[in-house]
Amino acid sequence: MKTISLVILTGVLCSTPALANVKPIPKNFYGKWVVNVEKKLTPKQITKYCRGDIEWGTLMIEFNSKSINFPAYPAGGYANAQIINYKKYTPTHIKGTYQVEGYAEADPFTETQSFEFLITKGKLHYITYIDNEKDTTILTKCK
Repeated sequence: MKTISLVILTGVLCSTPALANVKPIPKNFYGKWVVNVEKKLTPKQITKYCRGDIEWGTLMIEFNSKSINFPAYPAGGYANAQIINYKKYTPTHIKGTYQVEGYAEADPFTETQSFEFLITKGKLHYITYIDNEKDTTILTKCK
C-alpha cells in the first residue's frame, strides 16, 4: 500500500503535438480495472466498485486508445495520463513514459513518470518502481 500512496503523489495531461504520433494503447487494455489495496474483493464487491460505488483503498484504472485515467486512488484523488512513448509494446504488455495531471490529498500535481502494465490470465498487473524496488498491484477487469 505504501507504493500506491507514493505513486499517487507522482505522476500531465498534455496536448502537445508530439503525443499525437504515439501508437494507440492495445485494445486488450481498454475498459475499467479495479482493486482495493486494503482487502480482497468478492465478485459482488467488484461489480459494485465497477459501477462507481467505491470505498477508501480503491484503485481504478481506465484505458482508452490514447490515455490512461485513474478515476480513483487508494488515498483519494484522481489523475489522467497521456503516453509520451513506449519502450515495450505488445497486445498484453506496455511500458514507457507518460505525463500525468491530477489531484491527490486536495493538491494538484503534474509530472512525467515511467509506467508498466501487463495482462496475465485476464488480470492487469500495474508495475511500479519506487527507490528501485518493484511492486505489482493486480487489478480485475470490470464487465
